[in-house]
Amino acid sequence: MHSTEDKAWWCKKGEALERKFVEKVVPLYGLDVTMNPDKEQDKYTHDLLFDGIPADLKFVQTPFFTAGKYGVNPDRAVTINLEDIERYKKLYPNIVILFYVKWRKREKFSVKVNAIEGLWAYPLEDLIAITSESEIHSYKRRRGKSDGNAKASYVIELEDTFKKKTPD
Repeated sequence: MHSTEDKAWWCKKGEALERKFVEKVVPLYGLDVTMNPDKEQDKYTHDLLFDGIPADLKFVQTPFFTAGKYGVNPDRAVTINLEDIERYKKLYPNIVILFYVKWRKREKFSVKVNAIEGLWAYPLEDLIAITSESEIHSYKRRRGKSDGNAKASYVIELEDTFKKKTPD
């Protein structure tokens, strides 16, 4: 596996995964998801359009085995950077975050996780509500560095998405 600290490499890898996602995965779900044409001129803009709405893809291929120490089931744990949430609030308040999760059954640190493959979609306002109650994981190897890598992430448990909201 490539170093998690090599942000430039992961950004380039992410672009390839975005194209693969749109070409191969989106048709399986019958969704209206396309690449954001503005990405050609601005590599930092949101990745996709989901029914014409800004969307960003989080392609998760590695389980967060130690999520249990944050009260989250490792079988359904993902992370999202604190900086990403703040950036979305500022630039794209109506964005939808897509988590495409695919990993095989594995064990590490004496923690077993089941195989999973699925797509979860969260409007930003729902993700903000979830992260407001989430634990934060700080990355030890990134402390004191200024390479653009996020220093911390929220640890969240994937839930069914687009739930109907019940009146209070």
